[in-house]
Amino acid sequence: MKIVGTYFVDDGSIRAVSRTETAITLLVGDQLVLIDTAKDAGFSITLPSVGASAFTYVSIVTLNNVNTVDVTIRDRGDDDEFTDIILDAAEEHSTLFSDGLRWYEVTGYHE
Repeated sequence: MKIVGTYFVDDGSIRAVSRTETAITLLVGDQLVLIDTAKDAGFSITLPSVGASAFTYVSIVTLNNVNTVDVTIRDRGDDDEFTDIILDAAEEHSTLFSDGLRWYEVTGYHE
């Protein structure tokens, strides 16, 4: 994973920004993941623990997806109702919120 940087905004709106082109498991506090890939095979982004991430948001955005590979957003198996989300084109995105028990997609654009 390539770390672009960690940014702290006065209102605390962005804590961490990561840029990746390979599978990663997010940590509690990661809030924005930028996906930039020209790979031929899909990969997964695994969300942090739903309980440890209570009352936080995570946004995942595909900047480039040259070969239209599947980038699958998964939970850690600790949310019985979460369904994988697949981003398979450039400029698709998903923003998720944890209430401590479940992940909810609050906004997103993906087919």
